[in-house]
This record gives sequence, structure tokens and C-alpha cells, in this order.
Amino acid sequence: MVQAHPVSISSVVLLIPHPYSAVISTLLTFVTTFRKAHEENLKQAELEKKKAEKDAEAEKAKSAQLTSKNVLILILYILHL
Repeated sequence: MVQAHPVSISSVVLLIPHPYSAVISTLLTFVTTFRKAHEENLKQAELEKKKAEKDAEAEKAKSAQLTSKNVLILILYILHL
């Protein structure tokens, strides 16, 4: 009885007849490159999301600070009347 051994995809390319090995090798390269690019895109999207959230929080804090300054100015103005 012959035992099956696990084989990686890249070794399978070597077992396929010549006309198809180039196509499968190219396809394997494309899939590998696509997966890496996809991972990088996910990381970049996450970084952009975090930056947008940080900017929104900074803008909110700035707005709240301006509002409190306006209230303080209004109170001082009323007290001087």
C-alpha cells in the first residue's frame, strides 16, 4: 500500500506537465501577491480609520473648548453690565 505524503502547492507545479506548469506558477504568484496586497490594504484602512477617529475627537474637544470660552465671555460681559 502506498502512503500519501503532504505536498505543497509549489511542489505540485513541478509535477504538472510543462504547458500547464507556467500557467499554474503564474497563478500561484498572482494569488500570493494578491493576498499580501489585501493584507496591506486592510492595515492601511485600519490606520486611516484610527486617524479619522482621532481627528474627530480632537475637533470635538476643540469645539467644546470654544463653547466654554464663549460662555465665559458671555458671563463676563453680563457681569460688566
